[in-house]
Amino acid sequence: AKGIIAVGSDADMVIWDPEKESIVSAITHHQNCDINIYEGMKTKGAPKFVILGGNIVVENGEFINKLTYGKVLKTNPL
Repeated sequence: AKGIIAVGSDADMVIWDPEKESIVSAITHHQNCDINIYEGMKTKGAPKFVILGGNIVVENGEFINKLTYGKVLKTNPL
């Protein structure tokens, strides 16, 4: 079922901290590149917990479980 918290429903959820303040940085982001076009930008609000497929992947704002889902789809460039 979608949109409810119950046994048998999708188990994806984000618990948001609206007061968390930080500064965007390529050093601390979780992307596979060494630059960020938003470098130095101040932000307010961040995920405190993220649950994906019933597994906690972010706890207190830190990745604790790097689960991977899906598959790479190869395409031909135009």
